Amino acid sequence: MKLSQTLAGCLIVLVSLMASLTVLAYEWDSPRSYISFVQERSAAAQLVEDTLGVPREEVEEAWSNDPIEGQIAAVAAIQQVGSRWVYATSDENVGFDCSGLVRYAWGEAGVELSRDSRSQIRASHEAENLQTGDILWYPGHIMIYLGIDNLVVHSANNRTGVVLGRAARWSRQGRVLKNKLKSPDKFRGL
Repeated sequence: MKLSQTLAGCLIVLVSLMASLTVLAYEWDSPRSYISFVQERSAAAQLVEDTLGVPREEVEEAWSNDPIEGQIAAVAAIQQVGSRWVYATSDENVGFDCSGLVRYAWGEAGVELSRDSRSQIRASHEAENLQTGDILWYPGHIMIYLGIDNLVVHSANNRTGVVLGRAARWSRQGRVLKNKLKSPDKFRGL
């Protein structure tokens, strides 16, 4: 029993270290911004566990293997869970429609996206193997993939607003590439 508990503890430490290595490769403004992001990511993973029943450690492990910009976009979107659905809006103080949430979240990662879902999916690169932050689209709706199974965050409709959920369908999946889209100077050339 004690050996299995020790091994479980070691696994949790290893997952945390892997996640930290991915995060450290990113250019942070200060140690405080790095620590803040790690705390926000952990809280987002906990919300995924509380809402969808996927263990926080499993979520963090999946995220640790994916590009940091996708992690930042996913965490930014998850932080908006509970926000109102408002047509043609991408303002955290007002609310979001589906494309507005994607635009906002990727903006937090330093990538400027267009305003509508069709343009967002067209600007993305076709993604064969999904990663955290990829976008899933079907006509009239777009979502952010959370890196595990079919888990997503999206601004679903005017009754539910921004929610975590499981995508039942999509017709295209895309990867947002910072070098393919307009992005702030700090991401150019990376």
